[in-house]
This record gives sequence, C-alpha cells and structure tokens, in this order.
Amino acid sequence: MGRGIRPGIVRYLDTPPTAPELDIILQQRAPEPRQSMRRKEPERKRLTLDNADLRRRQLIATMVANPRLTERPIV
Repeated sequence: MGRGIRPGIVRYLDTPPTAPELDIILQQRAPEPRQSMRRKEPERKRLTLDNADLRRRQLIATMVANPRLTERPIV
C-alpha cells in the first residue's frame, strides 16, 4: 500500500471486537453507533435497534453480539 503502510486485516465475523474496542473504533469513525450499523441487515429490524431509548452501551453490546450489523470495511 502507499507510504509503506500495511493494513492489518481483522476478520471480525471470526474474532469480533470487544465492547471497549468497538467503542474506541466508533468514537474515531462516527459519534453514534447506529451510523456504523448496516441499515438493511435483518437483525437491525428484528432487534428494533432504531428504538431511540436504546443507549450507546446497549447498541455497542448488540453490535458485538451480532457482528454482521457492523458496516464494513472499517479502515
């Protein structure tokens, strides 16, 4: 890759990040966890993740438990 930087590849479906790791990633990427969730993933609707009463911690825990919800790639 350019500038001699080689990205690390994490297969997050095999080894999802922990809640603290995902929280740090999301803080760098988007302030709101919902902004980093895939909109058309069936789990999002089934788990009613558009519920405004859900707190950040709850959303992150749900993303850790259901890694397919995470919009990818994360660079």
